[in-house]
Amino acid sequence: METKIYKKENKLIFEVSLREKRFNPYEEMATGNGYVGEMDAVCGLVSNDEWGNKRLGFADLIDMDYKGKEDQVGDFFYHYNGEQEDFEKLCQELGLDIYYLKLPVKNEEKDIKNRH
Repeated sequence: METKIYKKENKLIFEVSLREKRFNPYEEMATGNGYVGEMDAVCGLVSNDEWGNKRLGFADLIDMDYKGKEDQVGDFFYHYNGEQEDFEKLCQELGLDIYYLKLPVKNEEKDIKNRH
């Protein structure tokens, strides 16, 4: 994902490419050109942390087409501070797909016992 970060007056600006070229190393070996189309580079992500707290934000998408698999959602590169409904509306306005990921939550009682 191509990113440009700079300061403008009193603001930190992140410019992130919404689309990027797909690359297939096997195609490059066979033909000399591994670029095989385009893909979305950014998505909205609704998830939770290990304690069950809601996390909202923008994540990168990882190209897995060259392996014949669905693209994977990467980690957050920006955490959104706000309500889920507002975040979903923002993603819709920006034309971003939203992925919902439920991660396992730690057993707090067991974790506390293991600390002693």
